Amino acid sequence: MLRTFITTALAALLVAGGAVSLAAQQVVDRSADAPVHMGPLALEPSFQLTNLGIDTNVFNSVDNPQRDFTMTMEPQTLAWLHLGRGLLSARLGAGLVYFRKFAGERAINTDNQVRFDLPLNRFRPYVVEQYSNARQRPTEEIDARARYRDNATTVGVDLGLLSRTTVGVYGRRDQLAYAANQQFFGADLAAALNRTEIAAGVDLKHELTPFTTLVLSGETARDRFELSPDRNSRTVQGTLGVVLSPAALISGNASVGYQSFEMPGAHVSSYHGLTATAGVGYVLLGVTRFDVQVTRQVQYSFDGNTPYYVLSGVSGSVSQELFGPVSLVINGANQQLAYRAAAGVPESFARTDTAQTYGGGLSFRVGPTFDISALADEYQRTSPADLRQFKDLRFGISISYGKQ
Repeated sequence: MLRTFITTALAALLVAGGAVSLAAQQVVDRSADAPVHMGPLALEPSFQLTNLGIDTNVFNSVDNPQRDFTMTMEPQTLAWLHLGRGLLSARLGAGLVYFRKFAGERAINTDNQVRFDLPLNRFRPYVVEQYSNARQRPTEEIDARARYRDNATTVGVDLGLLSRTTVGVYGRRDQLAYAANQQFFGADLAAALNRTEIAAGVDLKHELTPFTTLVLSGETARDRFELSPDRNSRTVQGTLGVVLSPAALISGNASVGYQSFEMPGAHVSSYHGLTATAGVGYVLLGVTRFDVQVTRQVQYSFDGNTPYYVLSGVSGSVSQELFGPVSLVINGANQQLAYRAAAGVPESFARTDTAQTYGGGLSFRVGPTFDISALADEYQRTSPADLRQFKDLRFGISISYGKQ
């Protein structure tokens, strides 16, 4: 009873919190249940067809919005390969974005991760390699679909102290590079945002129950901007997180922490305060599902007048079974972008933009892993800067197959 109370209380507290760091995530080995086996290799394919419909404001324009027919196909495969005592796991994904009229907005994106774990009793080293090459809106503030590459390598080791307690250390190198001639509001995105992050951290994990793991972590990082060294920054943060099993009453993960962020060369005020990310779900009586995501984090801005902003947001959805395989889906989101202005810049630049989304529709479950949805979503951003405001209505059909 006490453990159930602690678990529920932590989940409620951390719903304002954030996702546990990559180094703290556990590998889920579903190879035994994978639908495809090729010798020692197990594969779990899935497919999503999203946004099959109309986008009424393709470019998020303030004036003269343009509409077009669009769709996005996202095939993905999870793979597991046991190599002696080691486990090689991978997520291989692609995104094919189509616009009928605006051919220049079409894109082929990739998003891949490969991880190797070698559990040697209490000593468990691992390596994670992530690579994405995409042409899409990269952040909440950039409306242009820009081409960029993101390559991150994490090396770490977990050491089992007790039967349910583990301490780990890790290091990470993350390199973000925009392609040449990627422009937004006259800014060269490569010059403003290309950077290399070097980070190191330590975390302590304790299995509170078979369904709940607590994670206490600390990390220090330095970002180096190759083309804009005045943007170089340093970060120190600590977080408390919880990972909840899919079989738990509340599932997902969350963490809340304190961050010290400084960008001395840009002559902008530092940030010292709360950071958080969360993604949790709850099923009520087997027929109603609630999902909530929360975030609060520092993000770099493309605008030299406002080198960074603090992103705070909450989003959620409710899925209610109506009859048989048909469910009603309602979703909404609210985000705030609080910009910090550099020294000597007019105070009006230190503004707060708000982005809102709301919508819903119907979902039809064809099979255990096959869903069809008809949804409509209204997007709106308001800002003291008139050129940053827009409205957009998107409606269409989504199809998903496989475990998502």
